[in-house]
Amino acid sequence: MLGQVRERGAGLEARLLARFGQHPHVGEIRAAGWFWALELVETGHRSAPLMRSAGSPRGSNSQALENGLMCYPMAGTLDGVSGDHVVLAPPYIISEAQTG
Repeated sequence: MLGQVRERGAGLEARLLARFGQHPHVGEIRAAGWFWALELVETGHRSAPLMRSAGSPRGSNSQALENGLMCYPMAGTLDGVSGDHVVLAPPYIISEAQTG
């Protein structure tokens, strides 16, 4: 199973980087095992956390579910208030076609 996660992870990483690598509100895309995080940042400031007034990643969850994706919005990961991420955790049995 670990071999499949590594193999599928490479495909998923490539697709995430292609889609969100230059997005103005995505600062970093990183993984720990099979958990992938997209860090949300201020436009033009890839290291500045998204301001709370801009909204919360929680609002993106309903849109993701409508498109068949389960994700985990994480707010306040920097200091309890700032530092938002969207975490993706695909199933271990995901197919190659589903990850690219």
